[in-house]
Amino acid sequence: MSEHAQEFFTSPTKKPYAQRQILLDLDPLVEPYLTELVHRRPQAWAEDVDLTYQLYEKVGRTELLAAIELAVEARCIVLHNHDFSG
Repeated sequence: MSEHAQEFFTSPTKKPYAQRQILLDLDPLVEPYLTELVHRRPQAWAEDVDLTYQLYEKVGRTELLAAIELAVEARCIVLHNHDFSG
């Protein structure tokens, strides 16, 4: 990650937008998933994006996209407070 991009992760207000953009850049199917997150929980979307990003870091692109595809197909989007580190 470039130094410029890393700056976004040091700002609490910019971090969710940077994470969201990284997730959107993975694949077009991420957009409806994130759109649904924002519509379902407009006050908590930043937390939901952070959890999704943590999952991406833990399992990688392929597994995250497979999970998102299943969630979108099933119209079932659930995020639980979970520590994805370690």
